[in-house]
Amino acid sequence: MPTAAGYTGIVIGTASSCPYSASEPATAPKKPSKANPVRKKQSRPMATKREISEGKKKVERIKQPVTRAYTSENPKYRVGKALLSVSELRAAGPYCMDLHKYYMQNVNQAEEIMVSYEERHFLQLEGNSNIFIVAWSDLFDLFNLDALDLSLIRCFALHMQQETRRRTGKKCGYIDPQLMTVTFMLTDRDSLVRYMVKCMGVHADKEHIVVPHNPGNHWVTLIINVRSKQVFYLDSSIPSDESGAPQIRDYSLVISILDESLDRHLRAKEGYKEQRQAAFTHHTAWTCTRQPSGNSCGFYVCHNMLLVAEKPDFTDEDDYFNQTTLGNVKDIRERLAGFLMMEVVNTKGEFHPR
Repeated sequence: MPTAAGYTGIVIGTASSCPYSASEPATAPKKPSKANPVRKKQSRPMATKREISEGKKKVERIKQPVTRAYTSENPKYRVGKALLSVSELRAAGPYCMDLHKYYMQNVNQAEEIMVSYEERHFLQLEGNSNIFIVAWSDLFDLFNLDALDLSLIRCFALHMQQETRRRTGKKCGYIDPQLMTVTFMLTDRDSLVRYMVKCMGVHADKEHIVVPHNPGNHWVTLIINVRSKQVFYLDSSIPSDESGAPQIRDYSLVISILDESLDRHLRAKEGYKEQRQAAFTHHTAWTCTRQPSGNSCGFYVCHNMLLVAEKPDFTDEDDYFNQTTLGNVKDIRERLAGFLMMEVVNTKGEFHPR
């Protein structure tokens, strides 16, 4: 397996498939009925052994509790009130100013923002509605750089598809973030495996498949390279214990789903004769930009998506993600505002409901 100087943490080998385990509920929209309701706590099945090579520090798996910031409307939000001050809006950028003006004009008399997409964008499962909603209250978190709602993560994934297609020339495929939450994984695992097999086939010509993933109360960026059978986990906030040792999140659920999907994908190819089950090598603690304390992980997932699309090969640089700065999250805010105004609100936009 190739190595890179930017690597830290554990590598989970490919000898066998890890059974999935229960985790805490995934990040849900502020209105659970629309996309991702909080599930009840479930028992954990017994895990089989996997070969794990550790870094310099002992790494333990943990589960994170669900906080209100990810499961309910921001208590600071007030319907119809300005989301930022006049000076803050001017500094935020022209698209933020336009979106804020649209919000103030429509919040009391219009429906929330509806985003329409086609099957080609997310390779959506049959039977799913191809419209999702960005709630007015979600804009408060966007403008105040707080916990991004699932709907806004989906918007940025659609934005990156456009950027990849129109400007960068980088071949990246993007997975629907809604299907990569632990709630969906537990409630409809078989459908998700079929979806991932489909994505691996359709994106076979891509260098990477970019996956915004929520293992419970937190957003992480997964970069899948099917050709090299590697998955890189970019976590902007790896917790530490009292001694300072990193505590890697429990990824056993997504690991088992991705490994099963890879095995099915390869066995569907003509002439594939490998008898052992195929599996990825999982780099579960790849070095990446670290966020400050708080709920900004969604912005860092967007930040990572942008970097992967712009760089030719992030695995070859020593300090590619090895930064402690905040990252340009304000640029992410302006990009999302521009996407909503130009591609969703605009009647000529690609994602405006027809």
